[in-house]
Parts: sequence; C-alpha cells; structure tokens
Amino acid sequence: MTLSILFILPITLGILWATQHYLDNHLLNREDSGGEMGHPVGGLFLFSVFFGVFALITSFIISRNSILESFSNSPKFVFLLFISGILYALWIGFYLFSLKDEDPMTVVPYLQTLPIFIFIIDFFAFSSIPTMGEITGSSVIVLGALVLSFDTKTLKLKTKVVFLMLAGVFLFAISGTIFDQAETFLNMGYWMAIFWQYTGVIFTGTVLLILVPSFRKQFLNIFTQKHKRGKILLLNAANETLETISQLILFFAFVVGQNTLVSSIAGATEPVMVFFTGYIIFVGLKIRNKFSKNDTKKINYKDFINHSISQVLISLILLAIGFLIIILSDNQIISDIKELLNI
Repeated sequence: MTLSILFILPITLGILWATQHYLDNHLLNREDSGGEMGHPVGGLFLFSVFFGVFALITSFIISRNSILESFSNSPKFVFLLFISGILYALWIGFYLFSLKDEDPMTVVPYLQTLPIFIFIIDFFAFSSIPTMGEITGSSVIVLGALVLSFDTKTLKLKTKVVFLMLAGVFLFAISGTIFDQAETFLNMGYWMAIFWQYTGVIFTGTVLLILVPSFRKQFLNIFTQKHKRGKILLLNAANETLETISQLILFFAFVVGQNTLVSSIAGATEPVMVFFTGYIIFVGLKIRNKFSKNDTKKINYKDFINHSISQVLISLILLAIGFLIIILSDNQIISDIKELLNI
C-alpha cells in the first residue's frame, strides 16, 4: 500500500468533505431577500445529482472503446454498478435532509460509522468475521457520534438525524462495496466503473425530476430566481465540484486500498476538519464584521457549531480512540504501516 493511499488521499477527503458540509449547510439554510429559507432539499439534491454528468462525460471519453464491450460481456456487474449509483444518489438525499435541520458538527460524526457498516456487509456478503478490536472500536465510534446527537438543554436524542444518517451511510457503504467488488472482479478499469455508476446516479435524478413535482419546481427555481442568481449558481457549482472530486478520490482509494483503512483514516480526519473549518469561518466573519461599514447581523459561534466545546472535544476523542482501536486490531494494516515506515 502506497503512502498516498494510506494517508494523503483519505486526509484530502477529510478536508474536502469539511468544506463541502459548510457549503451545503449554507445553501440549505441561507435566507434570500424574499425571506424564504435557502434551497429546499429537492432542488439542491437534483443539482448535486445532475452535476455528475461531468464525471459521466469524462469517464466516457476515457473508456469509450470498452464501455459497450463491458455491457456485452458482463451485464451482471454493469447492473450492479448501476445499482451502486442509485444507492449513492439516495445517500445524498438522506444526507441533505439531515443537514437541513442540523449543523455539520451534528451530522458528520455519523459518517464515521461507514467502517462499521463495511464490517457488517463483509460479514454477510463475504463471511468475513470482524475481530474483537473492530467490534470494540466500532462501539466507541457509535458512542462518540451519539455524544453530539443529544440536545444539551433537553437531553433528548435527536432521533431524526440518527435515523437519516445511519440509513444514508448504510446505503453509501453498500454502494462503495459494490463498486469495489465489481471493479475488482471485472478488472474493467476505474473510469469504466465510474461511467456505469454515474449512469445510475443520473437515472435516479431523472426519475425524481419527472415524478416529484416539488423537486422539479425547487430545481428549476435555482436557475430562475432573480435574487443573486449568479452567486447562487457559482456556490452550487463550486460545492458540487468538491463533491464530484471527493467521490472520485474515495472510490479510487477503495479500489487500490483497503476499504476499512481508507474510510477509517478519512473518517478520523473529517470531524476534526469540520470543527476547525467552522471555527475558522466564525473567526473570519467576526473580523469582517468588525471592519465592515455596513450593518451586519451579529455572528454567533452557535451559528456554525451548535454544541459546547466540551461536548465536541469528548466526541472527537471518542471517535479518535475508536478509529485507533480498529486500525491497531488489523494485522494487515499494521503490516502496511510497518512497511511504509521501513520498520
């Protein structure tokens, strides 16, 4: 396993995801001049899904000579990749519905359950039995995620975000596993696999665009609203560019690296990056307001991270401990690290 797969790619994913979470949150919850809050989820969901057409075109250009051949020779695996794309699109929907009502720091810890679902899928699909260390680490990760799911004022569990995110991450894990296995057994090539997967992603968006009038209206409103249309489109495009790049990096890492290790390192990095990104945005806006001549609303820390510092730190520590237990319990991962460090 190379250095880029073991550290650089997953850490890059953590940084990209953190930036994307705040852009998503801003787009979903910004207030326009008419007083209507943000983009309804359906509009942003369809924009995100259809932005994948750029990845579809790129993958077609790179692997166009082999696409029809793969369909003829291995229709079963092509169909599985198509299903993988549908599941990935549905994951985006679950994630956006979660983020609509919560801040990124509440939502992100549930993304760290991805290795847990990979363990479960590997067990049922490939009879791979998780070690005691993997089970223990997974339990600690779940505990770390739950710490940020309690309202500190009422001490009630935010069951809606728990359900949406766990269901979404489960679909994401199935999608990633299908992609990895189909690409591995077919040996069809990364870009060809991306083509068939994104075919499923765009198919899902097309079906929802046709069948769900509210989604269609919200999507078209992004292009027709007069207030700051250029800025909104630019933010959407920048956000979805990050999303597309992140997905391409993630599935590439899944193909050439170990799924559990990649998701663990990316997962351990992501919540830390989300926390610091939120704090940097908060400080930046405070400085801007201090020197701004225009009247601007008061910027509160709670606007970006709706938790106490102690609650966030406890969660981050538990997540880090959980991932460390998982990594250290895997002999293959330890061997890879020793080889990397020439030990």
